Amino acid sequence: MGRPRHTDLELLELARAGSAPAFASLLHRHREVLDRSALRAEHPERALESAMLAAIRELRRDAVSSDDLRGWLVALVEEQVERDPGRPGVERMLPADSFDRQWVRAERHWPSGRRLPSPPRWAVQVAIALMIATVGAGGAYLVVTAEMTTEVIRDLIAEPVEDPDAVVVPGPVIDAPAEEAPELFGDVEIGELPTYDLTGEGAREAPSGPTVSPPTTDG
Repeated sequence: MGRPRHTDLELLELARAGSAPAFASLLHRHREVLDRSALRAEHPERALESAMLAAIRELRRDAVSSDDLRGWLVALVEEQVERDPGRPGVERMLPADSFDRQWVRAERHWPSGRRLPSPPRWAVQVAIALMIATVGAGGAYLVVTAEMTTEVIRDLIAEPVEDPDAVVVPGPVIDAPAEEAPELFGDVEIGELPTYDLTGEGAREAPSGPTVSPPTTDG
């Protein structure tokens, strides 16, 4: 069973309800006659796109006659041909995908059908000149700032230190351990103790001297 085919009126009603694909199907259904009419313009692709945008605008205003949809679309193309007529004797051709590409461009303006106003050429040139001037000024500022910073750093590095011992390095202060004093035995150091003879041999060998007796008292 084949897929049901919408009539032109059904596609028109769907497009009025806001369906861009339905309007695209309606245009493609009459593509051949629209292409032939557009070939009479100096720029056929431009004429096709302008006719599609005009059709979108009239569709939004509900100014479309459902009696002859093909005649309505052809009349919109003929209007663009009159504005940009082609030179006689010059045969023009459209690429195979021209119709689809022009619809893609026109669909960007759905559902208003109006192009955004483009700025004049002089305004674009002024904007480009201002952008170039701003970039140039910013680059010059960066170069000058970099040179000044380099000179300051160079001066700081070249400055000698007058008294290196006076330079105080910040940080925690660590007290050096004091030298331990030698341990004393009385008033004499341990390494210098006198020797004592505890055997008694030295006392026996010592010469005996005169004996002194204690004084007596007369009774």
